[in-house]
Amino acid sequence: MKTFQKTILRMTMVPAIFMTACVSLDEEPLTFITPEQFYQSEADANASCLGLYSELYHSREIWVHTTRGVEANNHDGRMRDANLVEPLATSDDMSTLWQSYYHLVRMCNSTIDGISASSLRDDIKAKYIGEAKALRASAYLRLAKNWGDVPMRLTSQVEDSYWELSPMKDVYNQVFADLNDALY
Repeated sequence: MKTFQKTILRMTMVPAIFMTACVSLDEEPLTFITPEQFYQSEADANASCLGLYSELYHSREIWVHTTRGVEANNHDGRMRDANLVEPLATSDDMSTLWQSYYHLVRMCNSTIDGISASSLRDDIKAKYIGEAKALRASAYLRLAKNWGDVPMRLTSQVEDSYWELSPMKDVYNQVFADLNDALY
């Protein structure tokens, strides 16, 4: 009989505990800054561009690490001449480099879109958008040089998770267009 009472007690207490734990979690974040809130001054645009250089430095360090010395080991026992600057696409370092370049591209696109939508003066917009486009061109130049046809993302808006490969010629044309725009 005691076992039956304990079972009934447990069966009524567990749902009661879970039902009291249901609290509405619809809260406005207190510390989140949206792009619309961020790009309010030239200092904000400058701060965004400074962040791009941090990622550029990170990808450069990976590149130097990947192509160090006359011969470099690709973690799979194969060696290659690093002076040819033709790293193997299967290398762990190359996968990290690919991700790093696309992270820089994503950050550049976000900066370009945020500054474009801001109420900053046109000359300030042109300066910082040009800087971001030059860095994006740098990333796409390395991507095309190392992998040929690559996906090209030119906006921070993501509609789906799959991008078609863009022909290397189109990637180089975009690099030239970005560099042309950077000459504000």
